[in-house]
Amino acid sequence: MSTSEKSPTADVYAGDTSSPGATETAAVDIHFFCIEADAEPVAFARIANVLTIANIAPHRVTLETNKGNATLNIYMELRVASDTARSIQRKLAQLTDVTQVSIGLLPSQ
Repeated sequence: MSTSEKSPTADVYAGDTSSPGATETAAVDIHFFCIEADAEPVAFARIANVLTIANIAPHRVTLETNKGNATLNIYMELRVASDTARSIQRKLAQLTDVTQVSIGLLPSQ
């Protein structure tokens, strides 16, 4: 079995159908994510793990807890292409502690 036969071709669990090795020709912009999660000790670690697996470091992250309804609100900015941003959004939405993920594009400066 050759190396190319062993390597993954898509992350089907996250709904990705493109090859992870494919180069993106789209422009790289700053996308923002507003994430709401249960205020559990492991919630942010799970979110950070999605970024680690994608080999992406956030441009900016803000964490706030809401003790009234026991939620963790996370605002995160990533400098990625649109396809990558949507893939990360799908993966974040699948996490156990995450209750909502919204995504947007920051205006160019």
